[in-house]
Amino acid sequence: MKLGVNTSVWSRAGYSLPETLYQVSKTGLRYVDIFGKGHGDPTLLSQNKELLAAMEGALNQNDLIVASYCALVPRNPGNASWNEENLAYMGSSMELALRWNCKKVILDTGEREKGLSFDAAWLNLQTLARRCADKAEKLGIILTLELEPYGYHLVNTLEKVLELVAGVSSPALLVNVDTGHLNVIRAEPSDLMCLRGLVAHVHLSDNLGALDSHDEIGLGTAPNGAYLRALMEAGFEETAKRLSAPAVASMEIHNLLIPPLATPSPNVQVIRSKDRIMAEFPGLEVR
Repeated sequence: MKLGVNTSVWSRAGYSLPETLYQVSKTGLRYVDIFGKGHGDPTLLSQNKELLAAMEGALNQNDLIVASYCALVPRNPGNASWNEENLAYMGSSMELALRWNCKKVILDTGEREKGLSFDAAWLNLQTLARRCADKAEKLGIILTLELEPYGYHLVNTLEKVLELVAGVSSPALLVNVDTGHLNVIRAEPSDLMCLRGLVAHVHLSDNLGALDSHDEIGLGTAPNGAYLRALMEAGFEETAKRLSAPAVASMEIHNLLIPPLATPSPNVQVIRSKDRIMAEFPGLEVR
């Protein structure tokens, strides 16, 4: 299993995407998830050829591998009135991922809006997910969905993850496990056995169990080492091999409760997190 990092920690601190990629290389990591906000927004990258060229130049010069594109749709997937806009956004995300030889793109699963029944919102999400999966299958992309840990989210339990995967029923829709989200919903490592053969990517994050705060790895209560051991047992590496994609667990570190200027530099946070998780799970590789 490879250890990677999400560009979000540098994005939140105000770094451009090309500069972020140079900073990633300084941490000793090679695998990177592109955060789909700010300079990583697919709409911006598709329109700004200069930025895209600079970003791709930084990838090549630093010998980095894009493990996943964390595209976050601009509108709530639970609301059908935004389906066409969201579908176009996901299409742009998938096409950019192909440029970067990246096979995995996150599909945001949205929330229930006030005044909209859960059943209606679920049907809207399932319809969008199926349409996105149809496009992904044609392109050779794997969409990954992750549970979000709060009550207003549509996919907020492992059972709902399985229900959506089964409802869409596409080989192009698999799962991204976020360990911080698991910690908030009090999931035990053994609970992950239900995802056997479905996990395509992992986000490593940490918190104190109440808020999805994306603390530095090792400063919260998430049993990240135990989660990774369970994911290995659930066939994460075998699934990645089947997909011809690297099995990557990428750190997500961008504490939402502390202003960026009040936190240590992104590089310091990433290196400290890297050292802690590799001590907890020595099987991780950085290259």
